[in-house]
Amino acid sequence: MKQKLIALLLVIHGLISSIFMFYIENPPEPGVGWNGTSWLLTGVLDGAVVQVLGTILWGLTVLLFVIAGIALFMKREQWRLIDILAALVSLLAYVLFWNGLEPVPEYWIVGPVISVVTLVALIVVRWPQDEWIFGTEAAA
Repeated sequence: MKQKLIALLLVIHGLISSIFMFYIENPPEPGVGWNGTSWLLTGVLDGAVVQVLGTILWGLTVLLFVIAGIALFMKREQWRLIDILAALVSLLAYVLFWNGLEPVPEYWIVGPVISVVTLVALIVVRWPQDEWIFGTEAAA
């Protein structure tokens, strides 16, 4: 049960991140999501390039969190590595595009907090253990 719940949370976290990918072309709600700018890249790179880079990073975030959830659901130990990569890509996107998050960046603080907690749990604390998440069954 724990495995399925955490897998579902990973997939949901990834899908919520998709709001940043689709905002530019088809905003689900005007003024909510990523507006296509970067405090670091806008002005240095063409606006279209910034949008492509953002879309790639947000897309990778979505894809990796969803894949991590699926891998966990399938009891693949690789879910940890994929989740770590997803958290790192997510943090990179937040760092690069923070000022472009609308209506104000602080509304989106939960995303980077989840990514940092994920990295601390998986890398520093090394939690959850296979026995805890999968029960007495061995991970595939």
